Amino acid sequence: MLAKLPFAVERIQTDNGQEFGSDFHWHLLDKGIGHVRIRPARRS
Repeated sequence: MLAKLPFAVERIQTDNGQEFGSDFHWHLLDKGIGHVRIRPARRS
């Protein structure tokens, strides 16, 4: 998919779901892509 995009991917932002665990995180870093996890939503 990355080769088909018309731009370079520098960073991917995900939630804290288990599908975005350490394997996913390290795979992105191996590809030179940053990984940022968003903070969980808070209720006031």
